[in-house]
Amino acid sequence: MRILQSKEVMRAERVAFTYFGESEPVLQPCSFCINSGSVVLLAGGNGSGKTTLLKLMAGAMQSHEGQQQGELSCGMVQDGQALIRGFILQEAKEQFVIGTVEDELAFAPENLGLLREVIHSRVEEQLDKADLRQLRLRQVQQLSGGEQQRTAVASVLTMEPDVLLIDDAWSQMDKESRLRLSEQLQAWHSQGRTIVLAVSRLDELSDEWQHGWIQDAQLLLLHNGRMVYDGKMPEYPVRDGLNGLSRPKDELRCLELCYEAGIMPPKWEGNAETAAMSMQVPAIVKQGNAEEDAAVRAECAGGKCSRIGEEEVILHLSKVSYRYHPIARRDQKRQQTEDALHNVTFQLKAGRCMLLTGKNGSGKSTLFRLITGGLSKRSGSMEGEWWIAGQLGQKLRSFEVARLIGFTAQQPESGFFAASVQEELRDALHAANQCGRLRIEGQSAQGQAVYTHEQVEREVEYRLQQYCLWDVKHLHPHDMPTGLKRLLSLAIASAHEPEVIMLDEPTASLDAVHASFVRDWCLRQAEQGRALIVATHDRMWEEVEHPRLMHASMDRGSLHINL
Repeated sequence: MRILQSKEVMRAERVAFTYFGESEPVLQPCSFCINSGSVVLLAGGNGSGKTTLLKLMAGAMQSHEGQQQGELSCGMVQDGQALIRGFILQEAKEQFVIGTVEDELAFAPENLGLLREVIHSRVEEQLDKADLRQLRLRQVQQLSGGEQQRTAVASVLTMEPDVLLIDDAWSQMDKESRLRLSEQLQAWHSQGRTIVLAVSRLDELSDEWQHGWIQDAQLLLLHNGRMVYDGKMPEYPVRDGLNGLSRPKDELRCLELCYEAGIMPPKWEGNAETAAMSMQVPAIVKQGNAEEDAAVRAECAGGKCSRIGEEEVILHLSKVSYRYHPIARRDQKRQQTEDALHNVTFQLKAGRCMLLTGKNGSGKSTLFRLITGGLSKRSGSMEGEWWIAGQLGQKLRSFEVARLIGFTAQQPESGFFAASVQEELRDALHAANQCGRLRIEGQSAQGQAVYTHEQVEREVEYRLQQYCLWDVKHLHPHDMPTGLKRLLSLAIASAHEPEVIMLDEPTASLDAVHASFVRDWCLRQAEQGRALIVATHDRMWEEVEHPRLMHASMDRGSLHINL
């Protein structure tokens, strides 16, 4: 093993990795070093190899997963012991091992053999810093996505690791939780500890980049499995001409590489120096005649869209409340005194996209599960009524709900069953075709209720390309990067032309280009007359103004329409 310099905590020399079963390496040979007490941003788009590299850095890659080349060395602490590396996974649920929030936080320090008093002190400290005290006895599977991520972060910080590696583990946190985590990481770094953050979008760190503690961070930029940049973070590219300063060529080149890698928003408003850096968003849906498409957008921009017709009420909830039954006896008091949903009433019309925001645990995911039939009668009790497409929701059977609603969950892999991405999409399109609900633009079913097998197969290939899945079509869906799982889930949810599409955190873990893809896809669906509900914490939506977009928020189970 190579001896590191005194200030180094990690050094990589021509490190590459190839997963078993793949002919090409997902990570090309890369070399870099990380100094003690530094902040490192490991940035790259979906599928760039950053999660693979982070797992190698954390020592979490298993020998049966693939073959590593090159050498990756880690330093020692002063007493000659190996550095403690804390690894926070992108998907929080993959990190949990015990059951309750409190037990998860105690698990790691218990395995380090720490004294009971030390473990108790660390658990109590992290419960406060992560705002988890009210959830300490809650089963982790009953938490919202953001609450699970807060628990995952806290469960690693109780180890007090020397090097903290975080894989985009804040993608489902609300604004307050992200700010709290940022302040906590800044305090952690001020104690001389090393932090490595894997990120898919630099715009999500705009506050820290512009005014905060990552201004002087080291940037390791991956693109298509290659490390294309290793250096200091460039100055934040504000919208009014890059601060009015003439940038050094190396900074301009770094920003250009960030755009090419897809980790910066495609439509960044800069001056002439940055005009060439804009990226074209991938095609969202099949494009017809350009003039015809522009006419549709012009109609919608004026508040009218002839393609939509009468604004029919597609989804209607009337005074809906929901209360979970107690699961853990220690949590029984809380479960019996609070409603997860309280008197929720609203109407969603065809051609409208409801943007649903709210703090973690405010009831958004519960609302989605109730409407989509994801809550069993044993889970809790409901009051009120809801209708979809004029039918009483409580009376619908599961297959009838599935026909009317397209749904993408926070953990999209829960809906994948085939052996490859291509088979997953093929099954969805053929099933929709057999039910007479598949629509292939520009083609007719030749007088039949369904399309031919050949027509469907061509559409499978087309949609693999449309949803940016062509290069991963051979992979098992569970082996894809998290961001690409969301794109596959989106393609499946819309395959059968449902009356309502419900998307729970659809842009979480997506890079800037793919997040823009999903945003524009949602707006186009609304323009074409479909009703959508999008639950999100993504600030990207704050800049969107569209006549078909309506805003709503949830707070402690109550829903409020923002007029």
